Amino acid sequence: MNSIPDHPAYVEVAFPIPVRQEYTYQISEALRGKVKPGCRLYAQLGNRDALGYAAKLRDDAPAGVANIKSIHRLVDDEPLFGVELLKFLQWVADYYLASLGETFAAAYPFAPNVRPRMVKVVILDDRIRESGRIPETVQRDNHRRVLEFLINRKSLLSPSDIVREVGVSTSTLKSLEKNGLVHIDSRESLRETHFAMHESGQSFTLTEEQHQAIKIIEQSLHIPSPKPILLQGVTGSGKTEVYLQSIERVLQMRKTALVLIPEISLTPQTMDRFRSRFGESVGILHSSLGQGERYDEWRLARQGKRRIIVGTRSAIFAPLDNLGIVIVDEEHEGSYKQNDPNPRYHGRDLAVARANMAGVLCLLGSATPAIESSYNVRTGKYGGIRLTQRVSRHGLAGVQLIDMRGRSEEEEILSKELQEALWIRYENRQQSILFLNRRGFATTLTCKHCGQVITCDHCSVALVYHRSRNLLLCHHCDFRRDLPDICPSCHDKFIRQRGFGTERVVQKVESIIPEARVVRLDKDTTSRKGDHERLLTPFRRGEADVLVGTQMIAKGLDFPNVTLVGVINADYALSLPDFRAAERTFTLLTQVAGRAGRGENPGDVFLQSYCPDHYSIQLAIYQNYDAFYEREIRYRRLITFPPFSRLVLWRIESAKEDLARGNAWELYNLLADGLKNEKTVTILPPVEAPLYRLRDHFRWQVALKSRDYRAYRPLLASEALKKFLLQRPKGLRIVQDVDPWDML
Repeated sequence: MNSIPDHPAYVEVAFPIPVRQEYTYQISEALRGKVKPGCRLYAQLGNRDALGYAAKLRDDAPAGVANIKSIHRLVDDEPLFGVELLKFLQWVADYYLASLGETFAAAYPFAPNVRPRMVKVVILDDRIRESGRIPETVQRDNHRRVLEFLINRKSLLSPSDIVREVGVSTSTLKSLEKNGLVHIDSRESLRETHFAMHESGQSFTLTEEQHQAIKIIEQSLHIPSPKPILLQGVTGSGKTEVYLQSIERVLQMRKTALVLIPEISLTPQTMDRFRSRFGESVGILHSSLGQGERYDEWRLARQGKRRIIVGTRSAIFAPLDNLGIVIVDEEHEGSYKQNDPNPRYHGRDLAVARANMAGVLCLLGSATPAIESSYNVRTGKYGGIRLTQRVSRHGLAGVQLIDMRGRSEEEEILSKELQEALWIRYENRQQSILFLNRRGFATTLTCKHCGQVITCDHCSVALVYHRSRNLLLCHHCDFRRDLPDICPSCHDKFIRQRGFGTERVVQKVESIIPEARVVRLDKDTTSRKGDHERLLTPFRRGEADVLVGTQMIAKGLDFPNVTLVGVINADYALSLPDFRAAERTFTLLTQVAGRAGRGENPGDVFLQSYCPDHYSIQLAIYQNYDAFYEREIRYRRLITFPPFSRLVLWRIESAKEDLARGNAWELYNLLADGLKNEKTVTILPPVEAPLYRLRDHFRWQVALKSRDYRAYRPLLASEALKKFLLQRPKGLRIVQDVDPWDML
């Protein structure tokens, strides 16, 4: 009988590649006992040295496998992930059909060369520090000035800082070091992200509804494995204060908190409120941080020095131990869905799963919950709490629907009613927000003679004219070209600009009110780090009159002096070929309307629409979520779409149109044959994607829907499907999307 070695001799390694399998390697005797699941290592993959992750240790080699290679070197002394997080990541990879290596890379998105930042610092000798006195033997004035400066200084400074502050030379520091009076050493310096504090840290007086909400939440905090709770509160009802006071109770229990927010644009305001309340115990994680800053925040969380993490969807992988609560603000938001790269997860759904695995509360918040979340409350899967009143003494803003049909060209962008309302706010020193979910100046350029629309060379979409850069731009692949003088088809000189985006809205406002100070917030103006805060701070301070923006201004932002919100095109989302189109419209309009009247003055909302009779717009006027839910849930039940089914979407893409089409049908036949006996599963035949050509690739779609999750999971893990995906022809890409957010 073979004796079991003290330490496993083999390790299964997961590489961040789109292949759902691990590879077995031998552990050299020098590394046995040091390799642990969750550590990074280097091993030969094919003919290259590749970075991978230790997934599982094993005592014996797999049966029938010979010539097993050894790992080359170990990167980490300790695992990157705790036991609970490691288990969670394995679940994520399995559910979303991603490789374990891809999932580990999503949770630890740092290059191997990212390290702590080390800086030189001057350290006062311990004897001088403890006595607080300069030795009598020190006679030189410049030496005494340096030592006195260091005695009165609590923080460590670099040699260059001391030279500048005290006014001495570097030779003075070297002389002090030679005499043993100071030491110059290397210490870690955190690349911290700082946020200006605009709010005080005290708790606010709670409304009765808030008080009752916190009471229910506190009870759940002490229950093992509680149900998720949906906190549905009208805009301005104080959901954030409920989050904050719930976290206070979690910290009192010596546990940690994870808070997800949907947009990076909300980060400064959210961090402002959380840091003012909880100080340096709050960390931040999102993709717009520099690699070094994000790495430092990640390490502080791993070390237990950040007890609260606030971040966008990727923060769901934050290395927090001893979790006490997971909070998802604006849980309805589509931005929680990861589209590329793998794993294509939904942050809200992972929040529920992670909280469930940790046996703690998941608190979801929204004024307009996702249909699936409300359904879960009504069927008893989730608990529910309502906040029906605003914290301020004013109710919800009044909404005026403006029918844009038949309006003159002068009113194409802003109706006369909205123009007048903007003037009134400007004269009263109040602020306005104008929302349009299109950036650029003109959305299409069309030849008046032949009707030719100038399109992207690589995608099946029209190019958008950006006046600020005087070029045509594709919003999908970033292809750009100069503004043409003549039509590329018929060579006529009359090319007309049609449609409008945020740039043209700004121009229109400035033409109506020349003295108005206008801020534009969209992807074009927020491409650099810190742009969100740079643009929003003047508006928050009252140094700007009108804020024009896309969807990043639609939720979460709180400006008390905003008393007017204008939605330029209320029915934009209704044109999308997607089963969530009505939900997107209702949600967006309700959320945008919620930005008005959050302070001392009442607010008004103007919705401009060419489809004023659509139920999503009619119900948004009254912000009647329950009526919208009842209408929408009937539609979903009729077509058997979520929440009455689960969806899986495959996108088959290739630069060769026939290759994409042929493989789409081959995949369809494989799925149909494998599930032919499953009555609860429907395979939808291949169709061209609504955006058919993208970055020179033709795109086909195959979809699966089923009432029973268990009916199709075996096929998704089958060898037949794995073989099809692995043996795909060169130049073909197949994307698997579990629980897709849209079908575009």
